[in-house]
Amino acid sequence: MKLTTKIGALKEYLINVGVDDRLAPAEVRKVRLINGILLTGELLFVLLIIKSMIMRVPEEWSVQMAGALLFPIPIFLNRFRKYKAARVLCILIPYIYLSALTAYWGSERGSQLIIFACAGLTVLFFEDKFKIYTLIALGGLCIIAVEVYNYDHEPFYQTQSLKLAHVINILITITMLAVISSIFKDENEKYQWSIQQKNRQITLQHNQLLKLNRELQDSLKLINEQTKYAQTIQQSILPLKEEMRRVLPDHFVFFKPRDLVSGDFYFVTKVKGKVFIAAVDCTGHGVPGAFMSMIGYNLLLEAIELNHISRPALILDYLQERITYALRQQQTDNRDGMDISICVIDRKHNILEYAGAKHPLLLVENGNLHKIEADRVSIGGVLRKDDHQFQNHSFDLASISDFYLYTDGFRDQYGGADFKRFMSHRFRDVLFDNHHRRTSEQRKTLERTFAEWSNGHEQTDDILVIGVKLSR
Repeated sequence: MKLTTKIGALKEYLINVGVDDRLAPAEVRKVRLINGILLTGELLFVLLIIKSMIMRVPEEWSVQMAGALLFPIPIFLNRFRKYKAARVLCILIPYIYLSALTAYWGSERGSQLIIFACAGLTVLFFEDKFKIYTLIALGGLCIIAVEVYNYDHEPFYQTQSLKLAHVINILITITMLAVISSIFKDENEKYQWSIQQKNRQITLQHNQLLKLNRELQDSLKLINEQTKYAQTIQQSILPLKEEMRRVLPDHFVFFKPRDLVSGDFYFVTKVKGKVFIAAVDCTGHGVPGAFMSMIGYNLLLEAIELNHISRPALILDYLQERITYALRQQQTDNRDGMDISICVIDRKHNILEYAGAKHPLLLVENGNLHKIEADRVSIGGVLRKDDHQFQNHSFDLASISDFYLYTDGFRDQYGGADFKRFMSHRFRDVLFDNHHRRTSEQRKTLERTFAEWSNGHEQTDDILVIGVKLSR
């Protein structure tokens, strides 16, 4: 490597002392300016010391050695990220040193003139006008102070070549201003180049973000279109309102999916005089839950309308077998499934039958609310038991006025003053306190209660509540 290349690399290394990648370009420029100016001053001190030693004037080179030791201090402060202190000391150290030098040599040597050049540095290092004016005024005060001091005191050290020294200091001042201007010009060009580079990067990133945003918008549009289409398909499997009123004249359904499509669904049909009602909660919500709901709906149709299974417990046994087979849960790690409560109204034999997989039944019997516990086993999923047989429950229709099937979305909703879950006991109280009302009013009460409890908070899960009032 050539000597000039090595010197250039060393110079660039010293000027970049303390430069941090996290600094803004304007701050980088200030750090490099301070380092460059002080290194120039340090080089000047070295030359002056060599000159004094050659001329055998120890009184001069010892004083210049003191300056050579003081000037690197701001560079060390930059090295340790003390940028503000470095800027202030870059101004104050020359003030103090040159004032002391003027008192030592006297005003005739012209050392105080260099303070003017140092005062000009303030506009390069600071934006605050108060700091700029204060530091410039401080430089002026230093000059006035040493002039007043030297007016009444003799200098500590005198030389026979005062006129020559005065000329030299004027030349030093002019040289310093020229060097500072050159350094500032170079650093300003580098600063402008850095800004242009960053602007190009920002423009490139902006264009990339615009492209990504367009792609994201297109993807979101496609997803929304597909999800809305999935919603249309899912809604098509739900019982029509007219069909529901024909099969269950007095009922309500409070159905509130968390997303456009839902993992919850309700099933109502009438086969051979028996009315089948089910509230189903499939694994997940949104699109994954909707896929499971389609499987669950088809399996319910298969069990009831094709295979003519009429007992709720046997329907759940059938679903357990078919879900396990359809999702190949014996051979794979698939653990999707569903929780379900299903009732059969048999007017011919005047009984209500129920079976549940983790979802209970609430019924109002002889004026009291009763909770009929479900089997603690899911259809498919993690908690499935392939050899489990579901329990069937039978009740006399004559003693029942109302009954309710539901998923766990309502009771699990977070809200209220303490942002807690609604909980099962509060949910049961709302249903029982309003069971004597018309079913349309019960539904409105549930809607209002949910809105007040959630109070704008995000809906936790899909919500489904079915209430049936039995006519006498």
